Amino acid sequence: MDNKNFPFDEKFYKANSFTKKWEGHGVLTNIADDLGGETYSGISRKMHPNLELWAIIDEIKKKPNSVNELKTSKVLQVSVEAFYYTEFWQSLRLNEVPTAIGIIVYDQAVNQGKVIASTNLQKCLNVINRKQQLFKDVEVDGDIGRETLTALSMVKSNDDINLLAELLLSLRVSRYVDITLNREANEIFIKGWINRISDLRKYLLGVIA
Repeated sequence: MDNKNFPFDEKFYKANSFTKKWEGHGVLTNIADDLGGETYSGISRKMHPNLELWAIIDEIKKKPNSVNELKTSKVLQVSVEAFYYTEFWQSLRLNEVPTAIGIIVYDQAVNQGKVIASTNLQKCLNVINRKQQLFKDVEVDGDIGRETLTALSMVKSNDDINLLAELLLSLRVSRYVDITLNREANEIFIKGWINRISDLRKYLLGVIA
């Protein structure tokens, strides 16, 4: 693993301090109804089978004190943060996004996927641009590129940031409802998902003045 870009930027730490709590930082799970299968710190082995951290985890699992070591291993903590930084924060260019919006998009990307989080951001931008007087509609392509970042740079007032934040959270809740309607097994997760949104709203109070 190349660590030359670490430690991470301050915005990432603000976002990740919230997200890692809800992703089960340092916890290894394998819930029957979770499509991700075996998961460590929110990272699905099924989705990311080639990460080096799985070999470390497999060795720790053989030890009698494995639960504690999985929570305290510095090597694993660094690997997990590096993964989340490169896979989500850096790839979505969230260091170039207003802090509060970056936190929301990051947490949704981790929980619901990068394309969904990016697409929702673009949709929401297109309904707060005052009939394209503030900025032209952006292409809804699920890719946070220069066009999307330029539009975001025009969202400057606290009122506009608050509105964008609420719209993003509303779309996220709507997706929870949709995926639960389509998969009954998700009913065991929906209360936790909604609690996560409530907790995120509280967390954002300390970020949006």
